[in-house]
Amino acid sequence: MKTQFAVSKLTRDQIAEKVDNMLLKTPVIVVTLNDGAESGSLSMLNLWRSWMRSTGEWFAANGYKMPLFYKDGVASKRMRPFNENDAHEAFVRHWLPTPDGSTERLSFSMKPKDENQRIALERDRWTALTNHKIYMVEKGIKHIDPADSEFRRLTNHMGI
Repeated sequence: MKTQFAVSKLTRDQIAEKVDNMLLKTPVIVVTLNDGAESGSLSMLNLWRSWMRSTGEWFAANGYKMPLFYKDGVASKRMRPFNENDAHEAFVRHWLPTPDGSTERLSFSMKPKDENQRIALERDRWTALTNHKIYMVEKGIKHIDPADSEFRRLTNHMGI
């Protein structure tokens, strides 16, 4: 029987109890530890982009606009509707702050485009998705949340 758990400070005691219960049934179990350093899957990226599309549409429907362009750090007076790419840039910067304080944000890309690009880890993506889901619910933004997604599986493993 193979059992996987996502362990955090919030769930470690529950996991220890489950391990103890497993040891009551068999004298030895194999535990494999992983630091969560993978970048996640394409399904998490697709879910994020879907949520950014919903968020961008909501912002546009509520009258939010963006400058048509920036030149020498000055915004154009001409405006365009807010879109999913604006939502992506804004919320990646908001939900995935860089730990070392640099201005280079983490990326939701699956693979780095160059040696300087910093890819968000699976745990970072999960945190960003969780925070954004709460934001969308609070704002009343309609969005999909598939029951069979990697995000939902990780959330269920965390016991949330």
